[in-house]
Amino acid sequence: MCGLFREFYASLEYQSLPSAGLLPQEDHSVLFTGATITPLKKFLEEGVPQPGICMVQKCLRTKRLNEITDLSKIPDWTHYFTMCGTLAAPGRFEAVTNEAFEFLSNELKINPANLLIEAASGDRDLSTFWSDRGIKVIEDAQPKDYYHWQYGLPGISGRGINLQLRFNQNSPYRDLGNVISIEDACGQVIAYEFGFGLESLLATKHGFKKPMEASLVSAVIFYKEGLQEKFIDTLMATVVIFHHGIEPGRGKEKYVLKKLVKALSFLRRKMAFDP
Repeated sequence: MCGLFREFYASLEYQSLPSAGLLPQEDHSVLFTGATITPLKKFLEEGVPQPGICMVQKCLRTKRLNEITDLSKIPDWTHYFTMCGTLAAPGRFEAVTNEAFEFLSNELKINPANLLIEAASGDRDLSTFWSDRGIKVIEDAQPKDYYHWQYGLPGISGRGINLQLRFNQNSPYRDLGNVISIEDACGQVIAYEFGFGLESLLATKHGFKKPMEASLVSAVIFYKEGLQEKFIDTLMATVVIFHHGIEPGRGKEKYVLKKLVKALSFLRRKMAFDP
């Protein structure tokens, strides 16, 4: 899948960049690289080269650390995941949306009838493309802020649509990705972003219950829904942070790792795992 994504956008003359490190070197607004846009933010200030940039990025998000020791909550996402994304130059909205649609429908063989768009009613300039192709669009299903993004850069924000996917007509829709118009304080477009989580897409496309089941770790450790998947998800996040030279302690990344290690110990005891 990653190779297919790179090849498709390389054929459109996008510049392909390698995955950046998990610890952002120039972006102090986040602790970890949580999306493809994190290492690409510099292009929002310097300018995006034509026609754009594509990358496959290893990501880590730890916003729900307090839920790890809540045994009643089993995540339907993973802390550590892979994201495929593009950052395209301004003035290319129609091309960007056409490319995303072609990749999903032609390259991945996704039936457009299984796609759904969520958008704000005020952003029909972003959603009309999809409705014109017969894809169902639901407006204002979420608060307005849900369709807006901040990048930790003065005066720069994004507004976009959420793509959702289902396995078949009898399955629920799940979040797939986004197409976002990134704009300056005057509303001038400076870039367009398209991205999706690889494990989430694969899980839904193949009818798996959770993204964890589509993760590479499930090829090593047998996937089992429930506390085991929660333990493995926590273990993955712990290992990748430790691998980057961080040790448990106080402050920022060290504190996150400390909470993950304590959660591992807690889950191990509750599951009666032998160390």
